[in-house]
Amino acid sequence: GEGFLHFMRIPILTIMITINIFKKTIRFDVTANRAGG
Repeated sequence: GEGFLHFMRIPILTIMITINIFKKTIRFDVTANRAGG
């Protein structure tokens, strides 16, 4: 049981981190486009 929970925890953490980075990248692109345009 604990092994399965530990196995599931890692991908969820990775996904959350990836989403956070993705959001920051999108915001940066939008800001850069508005400033450039």
